[in-house]
Amino acid sequence: MGDGTFKCVYKPTAAGQYIINVKVEGIHVPGSPFYVRI
Repeated sequence: MGDGTFKCVYKPTAAGQYIINVKVEGIHVPGSPFYVRI
């Protein structure tokens, strides 16, 4: 986004447990992977 931040949007199509891996240059960002229940 030009200031060192990134934006990502994901719209799941089914309810359930999801694991979201967020990496920069192949390295997980702090807190990744994220576990989300939809």
